[in-house]
Amino acid sequence: MSKPKPFASNSVLSRKYNRPDPVLKSWFVKKVIGGMPLKSRARNRALVYSAFRAVRLMARIARPALAMGYLFHKLRPLFWVRVYRMGKRVKGIPYRLSPHKGYRHSVRWFLRAFRARKNYTLQKRLEAELLDSFSGHSIVHK
Repeated sequence: MSKPKPFASNSVLSRKYNRPDPVLKSWFVKKVIGGMPLKSRARNRALVYSAFRAVRLMARIARPALAMGYLFHKLRPLFWVRVYRMGKRVKGIPYRLSPHKGYRHSVRWFLRAFRARKNYTLQKRLEAELLDSFSGHSIVHK
């Protein structure tokens, strides 16, 4: 028997598998679209795509989604500290993060920096955060 395909609707894998964004073919773009503050996914998608279009023209980056994937790869933490208490003392044990969790943390940090910006529109905020992140001047890099 053949194995079920991951995108088949009747397989168990289709529910667990995180599909990439259909247009830009990137998991990171899908996660950034999901983290945008607008109420519908279609509006969030339009916001991210228009910001990518503007960044492509301003920074002359041919594929901003690929550059964003590289950015999240640079930002991801390799270790995390698990904190616990022993009486009054607070101790921490460093442990190695899986790549998936590291990427989740980097996407979360990027979205937090995007929300902290004080530009007039959401699109300008996202454009500025992308440009600053690509150049290494964002608060995420500090």
